[in-house]
Amino acid sequence: MTDAAERLEAARAVLAKVEDDLGLRVGGTGLRPGGVLEVPRGCGARLRAAAALTPEGGWAAFLGVRDVGWEAAGVFGLDLDRVLVVADPGPLAPEAAALLIEGVDLLCVGELSLSRIQQRRLAARARSEGTTILVESPWVGLSRRWAGDAPVLARGVS
Repeated sequence: MTDAAERLEAARAVLAKVEDDLGLRVGGTGLRPGGVLEVPRGCGARLRAAAALTPEGGWAAFLGVRDVGWEAAGVFGLDLDRVLVVADPGPLAPEAAALLIEGVDLLCVGELSLSRIQQRRLAARARSEGTTILVESPWVGLSRRWAGDAPVLARGVS
């Protein structure tokens, strides 16, 4: 292992310890319920993250996601009996998101036109309800990138 790789590994260990001490890591996902995660575009990444972050017996919802990919969702481990879909919420997207946040453990948000104010309000509501939000486009200052089984900080987000 190179010196740089060793330093990086040591820094990651320190960061993980601090996150554990502060209660920021839950169940190895690296995120406590109520956060906003950005997943790479594409059905596979979204479904992998959704399956990993939906607790057993929990509910997931897809809002503004036109093609969920049901067969893949089942293969990745989502309980299809516990998935809600609102493919096209129209102009009521913020209201629909707010209602879903109150009733599900995980909300996957597709291509919706949400202002930064609406994003902040939804993120705050998700934190208070313990609901994780998955997005494909960054919510500046609110979202963290999802990388495999653990999220990493997005560029420009401190």
